[in-house]
Amino acid sequence: MDENIKTKIQEHFEKLPQTLKEAIHSSNFQDKLLAISKKHRLHINQGATLENETLLVMMGLDDASSFTKNLQNELEISKEQAEQITADVAKEILLPIRESLKELLERQSQEEAESEKEAVPPTESTPAVNESAPIPIPTPKEETLEDPKSDLSAKKLNETTQRSTPVVNIKEKEGEKKFSDDPYRETIE
Repeated sequence: MDENIKTKIQEHFEKLPQTLKEAIHSSNFQDKLLAISKKHRLHINQGATLENETLLVMMGLDDASSFTKNLQNELEISKEQAEQITADVAKEILLPIRESLKELLERQSQEEAESEKEAVPPTESTPAVNESAPIPIPTPKEETLEDPKSDLSAKKLNETTQRSTPVVNIKEKEGEKKFSDDPYRETIE
């Protein structure tokens, strides 16, 4: 691996949010890349290049839309083989990282919501009680504001994953469901 690329990836990885770091570490992507390399009969140096290109896309340092073209040029393989490898990388590595990241962000927002509920509001000093005066009963206030942190993190996740997930055309086999654009996006009903 070129030392310049290696240091660039390492520096960028250190800047990533902790949730994304956890999602990447939990994905076991290196073993999956090795299996993909063996499946497509890539040489050792081609496997290392595949790992570099995948890391660049995962870190957001390279555009996901050019992933297939980069693989074709860097690995010196046919367009069809590059598309198959891209589909395998998207299915085996990028999609699980995306799902893991969603789960981590949901869990984190739930924990924040629970910790906010458990927080006890500060008590105000109570005035002297006049027994003859009627006691006013406070009405509960409706909270109309949403948590800006959870909205921001969900928006950032959607923007990041939509830009970083490569679009792959998969050839249809008999009996399989045909996908129109992106087989990894959920359909809206």
